[in-house]
Amino acid sequence: MLVSRLLSQPLWVWERTIRYPQTIIKALLYLTLIRSHIQKGYSRPRNFFA
Repeated sequence: MLVSRLLSQPLWVWERTIRYPQTIIKALLYLTLIRSHIQKGYSRPRNFFA
């Protein structure tokens, strides 16, 4: 079964699967911060994405 295969995975696989969503959440937070900065006018989008 798939469950037994998942349970038999080594620790580094679990660590990677746990860390991966955290990096996605951090990236989304950074993107929202950057977007709010651009909307407030601190930096121009052209200069930022150039």
